[in-house]
Amino acid sequence: MTRATGQSLIDVIPNLCSRIPPEWASSSAQALGYGYETHREDDLRGHVRLENARDLVQYAAYRASLGDRVRILGLLEEYGSVPLSTCLQVVQNGHDAIGVVAALVLRRFIEMDLDEARIGPDTRVSTFRG
Repeated sequence: MTRATGQSLIDVIPNLCSRIPPEWASSSAQALGYGYETHREDDLRGHVRLENARDLVQYAAYRASLGDRVRILGLLEEYGSVPLSTCLQVVQNGHDAIGVVAALVLRRFIEMDLDEARIGPDTRVSTFRG
């Protein structure tokens, strides 16, 4: 997770699991320059960011074509931030327009607000600012 204060690695412990993450996980994360947090799944369920992350991560292996990437980046360069529904309209090569956008978000070509509400047609998309 990236926050204004830095980056942290998050371990989410499933509800039905009684095991805790190994002790080395925290020290390894810190050795790499990350914070480290553990949370129970119940504590995070219903949080918009987690639900949006779950929606996006299923597209982690999806590959957006160069043409679709250039069209979306060109759209954002010309108009700035646009609704997700507008980005979906310029996808031509992908069989799943949402997959194209999700892949570009996960690869940090573009970004969208994952904290305000569940991802929908009005979710704002913009060029990744890092």
